[in-house]
Order: sequence, then structure tokens, then C-alpha cells
Amino acid sequence: MTIAVLVPILKFLAAWILLLSFALLAQRRLLSLTHLLAWQGGTLALSTALVAVLTGDGLLWVSAGLTLLLKALLIPAILHRLLRRLQVRGDVEMTLNATSTQLLGIVVVVFAFALASPLAGSLPVATHGMLGIALASFLIAFLLTRPLNI
Repeated sequence: MTIAVLVPILKFLAAWILLLSFALLAQRRLLSLTHLLAWQGGTLALSTALVAVLTGDGLLWVSAGLTLLLKALLIPAILHRLLRRLQVRGDVEMTLNATSTQLLGIVVVVFAFALASPLAGSLPVATHGMLGIALASFLIAFLLTRPLNI
């Protein structure tokens, strides 16, 4: 595959990961959160595999495999098992409502892109917009660790 084909696919996958991060912010059901976590892990593994194809780096294949195994399969399966064993069926009561959390997530995305913009010149052309998305997804994960009332 050529770089002209892979770069738009990689940008789409990066945007999909960011969209899944927002879906994780809005979701209240724990079982659905584990499904979204698995989807996000699978998308991350796929994008890492495409970068491995693009660069020819063998270590990225290892990273893609480990991401698929751990984040997309093993961790969600363990969380599912724990939720069944603990008989957790209800919703999660959040300290912030979903709208406030989404708005805060948008502020985080704007901040991440502003923070990443000075570095865009030193990056390869294929990854220009993806650094902001990666940083935003990383920072949104901190919003996911907010205190919850279960």
C-alpha cells in the first residue's frame, strides 16, 4: 500500500479513536464502557499496524499485537467477568452531567491542538494532524478518571 492510501486511513482511525473517547465520556453503563474500551483498543491496534506497514518497523507489529491482545481483548474480558461476578447491572452516577463532561472534553481537545501546533512542523507529513488527536485522547482519559458515585 502506498502512503497516499494509508495516510487518509490513519487520519480517519485517529479521528475515530477521538470519537470513541467522547463516547466513553458520555456513557453511563459499565458494560457499555467495556465494549467501547474494546473498540478503542481494536482501533488503536489497527492504526498501529498500519503505521508498521507504512514505516516497515517490526517493533510496531509487536506493539499492535500487544495492544490488540491486552486492550482490545484481555482487559475488556476481565472487566466483563468482574462485572458479572460482582453482579453490577446499573448505571454509573457521575459527579458532572454528560453535557458538562462533553463540553469539558471539547475544551481539552482545543487545548491539545493548541499545544501540539508548534510541534507540527517537525513531524512527518503523514502525522501532522494526528499529534493533536493523540494528545487530546490522552488528556480525555484523565476526564474518565474523575470521581464516580456507583
